[in-house]
Amino acid sequence: MAVARMQKVQILFHASVKKDLLEEIQKIGLVHVNSFKEGLSQLPEGISFGEETDVQELEAFLSGLEFALAYLKPFEEKLGGLKKLSSPRVEISEEEYRKLVDEFDGQQIVQACRQLERERIRLTSELSEKKSLVEQLGGWADLDIPLEELAATASSEMLIGSVPMGQFSSLSQRLKEEVQAYQLELVGTYGMEENCLLLYHRLETEAVMRILEEMEFAEKRFPNLKGTPPKAVERLEKELLELQKALEALHKKSRKFVKEGPKLMVLAEHVADELEKKRAEFEMANTERVSLLEGWVKEKEFKGLQKHLENAFGPLSVTAVDPLPGESPPVELVNKPVPGSFEMVIDLYGRPKYTELDPTPILAPFFAVFFGLCLTDAGYGLTLAVLSFVFLRKFRLGPGTRKLFQLLFWSGLVTIVAGAITGGYFGIDWSKLDPESPVVKAVYAVKLFDPIGDAMTFFKIAIVLGVVHLFVGLTLKMFTGIREQQPLQSVLMHGPWLLADVGVGISMLNFLSPVGESLAKLGTYSLVAGLGGIFLFSGIGTKNPFAWVGKGLGGIYGVIGIFSDILSYSRLVALGLATAVIAGVIDTLGGMLMKIPFIGIIMAIVLFLVAHLAYIVICCLGAFVHTARLNFVEFFSKFYEGGGETFNPLRKRGQYVLWRKKQDELS
Repeated sequence: MAVARMQKVQILFHASVKKDLLEEIQKIGLVHVNSFKEGLSQLPEGISFGEETDVQELEAFLSGLEFALAYLKPFEEKLGGLKKLSSPRVEISEEEYRKLVDEFDGQQIVQACRQLERERIRLTSELSEKKSLVEQLGGWADLDIPLEELAATASSEMLIGSVPMGQFSSLSQRLKEEVQAYQLELVGTYGMEENCLLLYHRLETEAVMRILEEMEFAEKRFPNLKGTPPKAVERLEKELLELQKALEALHKKSRKFVKEGPKLMVLAEHVADELEKKRAEFEMANTERVSLLEGWVKEKEFKGLQKHLENAFGPLSVTAVDPLPGESPPVELVNKPVPGSFEMVIDLYGRPKYTELDPTPILAPFFAVFFGLCLTDAGYGLTLAVLSFVFLRKFRLGPGTRKLFQLLFWSGLVTIVAGAITGGYFGIDWSKLDPESPVVKAVYAVKLFDPIGDAMTFFKIAIVLGVVHLFVGLTLKMFTGIREQQPLQSVLMHGPWLLADVGVGISMLNFLSPVGESLAKLGTYSLVAGLGGIFLFSGIGTKNPFAWVGKGLGGIYGVIGIFSDILSYSRLVALGLATAVIAGVIDTLGGMLMKIPFIGIIMAIVLFLVAHLAYIVICCLGAFVHTARLNFVEFFSKFYEGGGETFNPLRKRGQYVLWRKKQDELS
């Protein structure tokens, strides 16, 4: 449970070395820059800060470069599905990098891409509009009147439109009964509509409009088209062909810029790094001759930073200072590799505050176990672990993606164990195989229960895990209170909840099936003691005796929440059973296909591979979501607040560039 100790620092230096100093600080990547402006009601005399316009200009340029990269991406050579997960980076030397940054005109490429995008939007919009017109005209092929002649005269109105299928005869009857001067013709049907043409005298307008509204008449207009509908469609199709050719030409032109992609990536990397330095400069306090940068550094790295900067820049001051009242340092989690793989789950919820415990090492085993029980298939676990290992070893992954696959790797290993004890191996029904087979004997030797045939045992395991999970969360809450210099109060207020948790868990198990007289009594005593303690000590710190009693009764009522929290862990059973059943269904379907002569075995193999792989992905998604939910809602709510600021030092981004010493020149 390690949150790195932080030291607040102030770096005072001569203004002449500002650029070089920021470059060096970014290069070593140790300092999280603070803002001097925060908390200042007015600017002290003689103090200035960086220009915001410089930051805005770089932000606009970076936005343009990233737009150009996003625009060109669809025109790049398509990568295989696995390679898409690899973070694209350009290998380049320092010398090539400097030369490219000085000589390459990225702004010109950005402007060209913006112009191409505007043209693409115009062409696709026209294509969509004309395709829609062609589709609308499809139901008017039998209309032999030119569209431009469908207009009103001095004494009459002409409308074309449609009514829902089957309504034309009703419309005709209503007009016949209520209107004298009119002419109605059925032109044709299209989809679920009947198209018609209506001519009527202007004096009949009020009656006609009322009838048309009641009959759900939808008027059609084609104001910019000429000729009969078939002729109009013919011209539209020619225009569509021309637009399609223009769009293909635009795509061809866009593909010519793809070769500039690596250069755009390098320039985007450079601009992003410059932007970070400008943002840091914007936060500095400056006078005519000196500048002051304030930030945070890991406590263990302060001495090294101080020595490095003083050696590199001579007369400057790197000073450790105390944080301001109420100021909270940024948070950096420090964990060993295995639990560190689960830090991404913490980040989804929120980093701990600087004074909080880091729950990662506690969360990691619970997350992996819950994940494994959601899958309950050793074959799925092995597949997941192997695929994750391959991704980690063979592909260049971003930090977030790498941690995800590390998490899946360790969770996959635990899933192998969960599958072994439940006899799950790609849904194979071992009862239908030869019981004397060494493989079958090995499976049954390690199998403890069948999740489908003995679901009650699975449910009891889920309850026990829920009780333990909540117990740990409540214990951490008590421990947090002890750390805050309230040991006795924390034990009295939170200790009874531990007893209630155990008592509720044992009572639930005893309700499902007898657990033995001694254990049942332990559960009863634990629950009663917990309820009594909750009633007596929930009001600690409250002077009003009525409020004390009210809090005690409220606490007792809150014990009901423990029942619902423990029941939430039944989702592990539901997902585990679903995996076993659907995996078995896949095997059953494969067995049916194998009965087909000649091609049956090939079809069965294809089904087995595709269906199981697809279902592994679905299972992993469900397992991740529900396991995260159990930790976020049931576990973290007991002790964890979160909301800490992530330690984000000024450093090289490294998103697009991979440095090398020697390589062919970037083309």
